[in-house]
Amino acid sequence: MQTGPKNLITDIAGLRVGNCEDRRLKSGVTVILCDQPATAAVHIMGGAPGTRETDLLEPHNTVQTVDAITLAGGSAFGLDAASGVQAALKEMGRGFAVGPLRVPIVPAAILFDLLNGGDKAWGRYPPYRELGYEAVQAAAESFELGTHGAGTGPPVSRAASARPRPCCPTASRLARLRSPMRWAASHWATAGISAPRSTRSATSSAASACLPSSRQALPTSAPSSI
Repeated sequence: MQTGPKNLITDIAGLRVGNCEDRRLKSGVTVILCDQPATAAVHIMGGAPGTRETDLLEPHNTVQTVDAITLAGGSAFGLDAASGVQAALKEMGRGFAVGPLRVPIVPAAILFDLLNGGDKAWGRYPPYRELGYEAVQAAAESFELGTHGAGTGPPVSRAASARPRPCCPTASRLARLRSPMRWAASHWATAGISAPRSTRSATSSAASACLPSSRQALPTSAPSSI
């Protein structure tokens, strides 16, 4: 399979990725930032998905493009990361036009990392909004994989045959996936992997390449069980 010069999702022109994590919290956020509004689609699977603004990606709905896609730890608390991403994009003048206003479109998905031993005593509001904002500031064509951003804290059991130990993360990661398609220039995904019970029942939140809509490719943001 042919790869790009960096072998990253950002080999697709117009994409940048930003990670921000808090090592004390043992959690973080990853943002896939589209330089121009991009066509996107969604497919949701799994018994406990956590998503935000994915319904608007249905083809019959008004909004046709996204400005960014957010992946975050924190379970349902992590959905607040998209608010920080929206704030950063609003400062840039990005977003769907609503009269004189602009509303940044930022679908999001989360991973479970609440029981990984990190300090979750954050007070009234969780820190994910600020982490999302900082992830946008860090967005670049080169970025770290592995235990960074949304891949910082999701737990992965030591072995598929081991007794479930959700508090023992050993191999969570932010990963890259690529699938060649004859009808599109290319198709990439950046995924955060979490398997709190066993490696046979992993859960991932994946967001694929946000290609500029003029390329007529359909990337996906897919929280799923695999």
